[in-house]
Order: sequence, then C-alpha cells, then structure tokens
Amino acid sequence: MLVFLHMDILTAKEMQALDRYTIEKLGVPQIALMENAGNAVADEINNIAGRRRSVLVVAYKGNNGGDGFVAARHLFNLGYYVTVFLLCKEEEISGSAKVNLDILHKLKVPIHNKSSELNRLLKSAEIIVDAIFGIGFKGRVDRQIAQSIDLINKYHNPHPLTFKCCTLSQPACPPSAGKPAGRRERVVIAIDVPSGINATTGKCDKHSIEADYTVTFAYPKTGLLKYPATANVGKLIVAQIGILGIQHQDTKTQRGMKTARRANDAAQFYLPKRSIFSHKGDQGKVLIIAGSRNMSGAAYLTARAAIRSGAGLVYLAVPQSIQKIVAPKTREVITIGLPETKEGTISLGAFAELMKIKADVAAIGPGLTINSETKELVRKLILGLKVKNMVLDADGLNAVADNPSTLMKAKSKIVITPHPGEMSRLTQKSVKQIQKERASIAKKHAAKWGITIVLKGANTVVASPNHVFINSSGNPGMASAGVGDVLTGMVAAFMGQKLPVEWAVYLHGIAGDLASVEKGEYAMIASDLIEQIPYAIQKYS
Repeated sequence: MLVFLHMDILTAKEMQALDRYTIEKLGVPQIALMENAGNAVADEINNIAGRRRSVLVVAYKGNNGGDGFVAARHLFNLGYYVTVFLLCKEEEISGSAKVNLDILHKLKVPIHNKSSELNRLLKSAEIIVDAIFGIGFKGRVDRQIAQSIDLINKYHNPHPLTFKCCTLSQPACPPSAGKPAGRRERVVIAIDVPSGINATTGKCDKHSIEADYTVTFAYPKTGLLKYPATANVGKLIVAQIGILGIQHQDTKTQRGMKTARRANDAAQFYLPKRSIFSHKGDQGKVLIIAGSRNMSGAAYLTARAAIRSGAGLVYLAVPQSIQKIVAPKTREVITIGLPETKEGTISLGAFAELMKIKADVAAIGPGLTINSETKELVRKLILGLKVKNMVLDADGLNAVADNPSTLMKAKSKIVITPHPGEMSRLTQKSVKQIQKERASIAKKHAAKWGITIVLKGANTVVASPNHVFINSSGNPGMASAGVGDVLTGMVAAFMGQKLPVEWAVYLHGIAGDLASVEKGEYAMIASDLIEQIPYAIQKYS
C-alpha cells in the first residue's frame, strides 16, 4: 500500500485536463500512456500475487479496457494464465484499446464475450482485474454490466462454508484445520477506479466493484478517499505513467487546480536524525491528563504511546485512586495522583496542581468521563493551561461539545482528534453527513475555530485552516477500544518534538498495519499497536 504526503488529490475533471495536456500539448501518444498504465497494473499484480496465478481481466470498451488489455499482455509474458472477458462486442472497441486487443489475439490469449461463460471463468480465476469503467464514469451502471459486477462480487465474497474437519457436534476447528472446504482466495484489483464509483464524489452505484486493491494513475482521486467509496477501493496504489505533474502544466491547465487537497507520500517522509548532544528536554515534555476509576487503561495507553513515540519526558496525571494501578505499568513515565470526585474522576481541586507542571504539550481527555465537575476542570485547563500545544480527545471534546467556541479562546495551539460521533456533537451535523464530506467539513471547522482537526476513521483527515491531508495507512483491525488513545499519545509526542501531526497519524496507521501482519485484523488490540511503534518509526528514521 502506498500512502501519500504532500501529493495533490484531483477530481476526475482535473485529471482529464492533465491527460489532455500531456497528449495534445506535449505530444505524448495516448497509446504510450496506455502502455505505461497497463504495465504498472501488471507490476502491482505481480508484487501482490507473489507467484504465477490464473488471471481474469473483465473489460469494457474504452481506455480502461485498453489498460486491462495491456496488463493482460504483460502478465501473459510473465507466465500467468490469463483470460480476458469482454462486456461488449469486439467491433465496439476502437483506437488504442483495439490495437492492444489485437495483440492479445496474435498471442492467442483466450478472449470471451458470451455472458454464459463469465460464471465459469470466475470460478477458476484467482485474480480478477476490473477494467470496466475509468474515471469518466457517472450516473448508473446499466443492467447487463450490473449483473456482471454482481457476479464478480459474489465470487469475491463467497458465502461461509463448513470446514472439512467440522461436524454438527464439533463446530469449531483448531487453527491448523486449514481453509474452508471448496473456498478459493480471490483478489480483485481495480484499474484506476473501482467500476461503479464516481471518481470525484465517491458516490457508489448499488452495483459497484468491491476491490482489494485499486491501482490509480498519477494522482489519488477525490472520490477514492471519500465515504462510502473507500470501502470499495481497498488498498490504494498510485502509479506514475508519464503524466507530468501540475507544476509542469501551462497556466490555463493549472488554473483551478491549485488546491489544498493533499495526501501523504511516504517517499517524502523521513524522521530527522537526532543530534548526539540532544537530551530529554529537547524531545518534548508531555503532560497527559486522563483516566478515571473505571478507565485506567485509557490513561496507560496514551502515556505508553507517547513515550514510545519519542517524547523526552511524559507526566501522567490521573485520579489519586488509580495512580497505584498505572504507575507499575508505566515505569518510564512520571505519574501524578490528583484530587478526585466521589465518582473517581479528576476534580476541580486538581487545577492548581496541574498549573504548576511545566510541559510543552498537554493531552487531555482519554478516560476522563463526562462528570460535570471534571468537564468544568477541562474547560478551565483549555483556557488557562500554559503549554504551547494541546491535544483534546474523547472526554476532552465532550467537555466543550456544547460550546466549541471555547477552543478559539485557548492560548495554546489546539489539535482535536474526534471520531465521527464526537465530530457530530461538536458541529451539530449528522454522522452520515460528516462521513460523506469528511475533508470539507473538517477543513471548514478547522478554519472556523483556528485549530487542527484529526478526524479519525478510514482515511483519517488532518485538516488545518489552510490545508487538508488525507491518510491511507491503517486497516479495519484498528476499530478497537484504545486505538484512539494510542493516537492521542503519538500526536502529543510528535508535537513535543516539533514534528508534523500528519506524521503521527501516518505512523499510527503503519503501526496498525504491522500489528495486523503479526496478530491479524480480528485479534489485534491497542497494546499491539504500541509494541509496533518503534518498528514503524525505525522504518522512516
């Protein structure tokens, strides 16, 4: 998976303008771009597959189909067993796509177009390539193609089958039992955009390809990073095919493309080397205010993540009653027991003590609860705590949900890390509306409140008043309790080291990806991410 930092994200219209400029103004033949695109797809399939497998390319008329024909040729040359299925008559195919289809005929690559054959071909395919619609798709999928898309999705997501070793009286199998009887692992790879998805808006037709990987060209497209399309995109890969960047286009083409939409590019992300003369004070002092009688784990995870993310010194301020619980688990952290309410939450009486602590960053919220006195304390800390930077999460956000303008009055640089539900409470917008327009809503309110917003979820959005970054590291296994607390600790640590917030978000996702490899997406927990933080950081140091 490729994750991007400081790479523009384009609409379909903007991408088409760059295509035209490259072909018409610069004179790069369209067939050359098609060759590069198909070759890039074949390379990615070869990287993903790891060995020679059976490939079915499902194609339609148009350049997306042509890209699929080129990919089929290169995979055939690499030794894959390749078959092509056309969703149209051959005479409907023209231009560069026809040239590449003719080459496949000369190579004697099997080509089919009878609808009755698709079912059989899908049964035997291990890799299915979606070369149906490209970025120009709008509107609805017609009936014939909709049926084919539904069939692809059916074979991609087979119904659960009984394990060979199981009986009615023995429903569970040991891990060594193997895969379900009769089930084949199939991978679906979409070219440029999963068919049925609007590349600009992210709107999905009800008949849309559900891909494991999407190989898009030149730039990420806005729709691929939006809800609900993200679920259909799978792992997003950006391949360069010879289209010059925006900065090389003429003034007319550039006009309207100067956008603050950006995404993360791992190639431009390397953590700086520390000076041999550095000491813990140079790496940031982080104050974490978290926890309550029944949520000591949130405080522990936040502090542990911060110290693992390179913070020089971490103070963990918790209710007095749980200090003895968290202190043995966080040996490298200075724990502070604070006055508490009868419910076991931090009380207003802690304000004076917290004001004495000298720190560069304060992280407030994980596990604090919505106790009224604790909420009042949080609001006082936002307005009065003398730190350069402040991270608000969870109950830190709940404390200001009724009056988010409080954020504008803080003396610190504020970063908030809401999930969609918390963002809904802050903005008075529905979760559905927020998920539909994640980037634009986050950017609008970042500008309104003068803060940075890290809107968590698939493709976490990092929005400041002038820029939007979209992250694509991470996986569904991170939908687990405590993973947000880990992010809070990482963001605080990075801010203390004067490193960009989006780097913390990116590495949080990378740690999750590493954890999923070791533990699997179903079984991984927040603590697994923390153990992978050093390896994620090491990769980019």
